[in-house]
Amino acid sequence: MKKFLIAILAFIGAFFVLSGNLVQADDFDNAIANEIPRLQYVGDSHTEEFTTATGEKGTITVTKIEEGEPEISFRWLHWHTRSNVSNGTYNVNVILGASNAGFTVTVNNKKITRAYDPWYFHIVASSATLTLDSSTQATYNINFNASIPWLGGPSWSGGVRARIENGALVTYVR
Repeated sequence: MKKFLIAILAFIGAFFVLSGNLVQADDFDNAIANEIPRLQYVGDSHTEEFTTATGEKGTITVTKIEEGEPEISFRWLHWHTRSNVSNGTYNVNVILGASNAGFTVTVNNKKITRAYDPWYFHIVASSATLTLDSSTQATYNINFNASIPWLGGPSWSGGVRARIENGALVTYVR
């Protein structure tokens, strides 16, 4: 009985050790992109469903939670430079399976001026980092680790990105 138990523990340990390097690349090249329509008023939100390459279904919701500074433009210029993103604060929220993650961005004059208030819920998440990559992009990277102490285990990464492209707020999920 003791040998049988040791063999089972060795098999489980070998599985976790061998599958411990399953980390995805930290890029959004194959990420799911969603262009958000103009959210003009506080409380307006847009929810879109998506399906991952593995068939998992998820939703992404962007909600305008605060009005920003009024946009300054010349009257004739306003109609020629109309954009989907208006000044304000937006909450970006992604639900994928049992995972839930999001953050808040502030947009002013078609630029992301602030990214803050990151949060996530996932049973095995081990670390997360929110960065303001540029004036048009904020990225929230989350690393997951399902390892057993001293044995190792599988790990993977995911993320949510908000980017302003051609005057529109676009979100990415990987």
